Amino acid sequence: GNDCADIGDDYCEHLYEIALPVERWENDYLAKNNRLVDLQRGEGLERNYYRVVIAQDDTNLWVNGTLAGSSRNAGDVLTFSPESFPFGTDLLKHFSSDKPIAVAQFMSSLCDEWPFDPGCSNFLDTFVPGDASMANLVPTGRFPRTYRFENGGFAITKAVNVVALTADAASSSVIVDGTPVPPA
Repeated sequence: GNDCADIGDDYCEHLYEIALPVERWENDYLAKNNRLVDLQRGEGLERNYYRVVIAQDDTNLWVNGTLAGSSRNAGDVLTFSPESFPFGTDLLKHFSSDKPIAVAQFMSSLCDEWPFDPGCSNFLDTFVPGDASMANLVPTGRFPRTYRFENGGFAITKAVNVVALTADAASSSVIVDGTPVPPA
């Protein structure tokens, strides 16, 4: 964990995650960029950062089918920011490699999303999800067939990003609160 991480906004954020053991790392990951929404101005900016850790020497990494790192060594860390991401602005990111990797996604905070809100003090007038967060991605080979989650009821707005196999989405197998979700 980190007691004071800066995810693009010069603010101190507390980020903690439990990492999978290296033996559980795999070579195929999917990530969905967050789309933040300002209730008064419409859809907002995406500020997602990714960090990939290499497990073995001589590893090749692809992002959305484009070679992003060749012959990388164990312990190498590759960081992709919105400004430096050379693989398109697609909402869906596909990280693949020929040897095991771990991928973490970092979502920036409210202040990074809305630089036109001085000091980010006008929370209710310019609403986007608040603090920065981090998620270690689950390899696609370890996706469970069902998920259960809840938010506890304290957030003003609740959202979830769902990444599903095309076949599951096309067959209406993706169900949220009892309602099939059509493919995007």
